[in-house]
Amino acid sequence: MNIGQLIREERHKQDISGNKLAQKANISQSGLSAIERGEQDPTFYMVEKICSALNTTVQDLIIKENTTEESIDLEKELLDLRSALIKKDITFRKTPLENHEIIVIKHAIDMLLSSIREMHEKDKKKTTTY
Repeated sequence: MNIGQLIREERHKQDISGNKLAQKANISQSGLSAIERGEQDPTFYMVEKICSALNTTVQDLIIKENTTEESIDLEKELLDLRSALIKKDITFRKTPLENHEIIVIKHAIDMLLSSIREMHEKDKKKTTTY
């Protein structure tokens, strides 16, 4: 499931119209619609604004919708991305990232990894208590 699908699903769970969410997130309704359809890749900042308008966090939006197997795959991808950031072996639209951008992205990845690990621990506790 891509980020747009996760946003749409959460919006529907909360029974919020696309127009109302766009207004709360201070983005255009057509932009939100394109993100939800997977036609536009949102910036991390846009995803944060949308999540804030949904009263959730980026990591909660991503983590709670994934199965354990999907979260293990996500964890591997995040670790690879984090490694590339540390090596400064990553660009955005063919432009090297600035140091402050690397720090912000690395922090977001660390938060996601922490949430994934917490979810794994909860899953382990559930399976050992049965």
